[in-house]
Amino acid sequence: MMQTAVYSRIGDLEIKVDFQAPPSVKEGVLPSIVFIHGGGMIAGCCQAATSAHRKGMVFLSADHRLIHPSTGLDIIEDMRTLFAFLSHPSFSTKHLPDGISLDPARLAVVEASGGGYAAMAAAISDAQPKPKAVFLLYAMGGDFLELCDHWIAEKGPTAHMGLRHLVDDGAVAHLIDRPLILDPIAECPLKQRPDGTFGGGHVGTLRWLIRFRSYQTAEPVLNQLGTDLGWIWAHPS
Repeated sequence: MMQTAVYSRIGDLEIKVDFQAPPSVKEGVLPSIVFIHGGGMIAGCCQAATSAHRKGMVFLSADHRLIHPSTGLDIIEDMRTLFAFLSHPSFSTKHLPDGISLDPARLAVVEASGGGYAAMAAAISDAQPKPKAVFLLYAMGGDFLELCDHWIAEKGPTAHMGLRHLVDDGAVAHLIDRPLILDPIAECPLKQRPDGTFGGGHVGTLRWLIRFRSYQTAEPVLNQLGTDLGWIWAHPS
């Protein structure tokens, strides 16, 4: 069963990591895989998996602060804090079963989609220890800031990033009438129906709708949310 620890506190916000040691291993200093969820850096939360256990590895799934109102700089700082937390001996003694400890020299990072930013931040920033390996699953790559021309170009209503449900003006009218005042969050579940639409009125749906509408129209998400563009993206180095 997955367990949860708080690896960072920012004011009242708790930033968490889920983890589980392989049930078949009773003792040893084990390698681990840290999974960083997708969600466009604005939504998503920890997700469970067990495939790492078949290789005798500890599996971890970490949250981080989400953009709007947090920033790329905050995500970088979260990765520094996460890896310091995991590598400290107290993590193993307090959270892992007796006889098992995590090997800080054998940490690997696996991510999905928007989690690539956090994964690369862990690898190329001054986070210690650095991950031994990073696997990027359809993540942003190269010099991401050079792609800004694509993101701010108007694309029209047919540009929907693979979604079958297009986001029209009516779907986001309640979001863009005025800037939103958002509290920092670090987990935001996002549920998609089989037909590609998003269900429910939870905050994850609202964040996702405004992201895709911004992609279509080139209206900066930052203007819609009252956020300063200069602090959203930051080179992890």
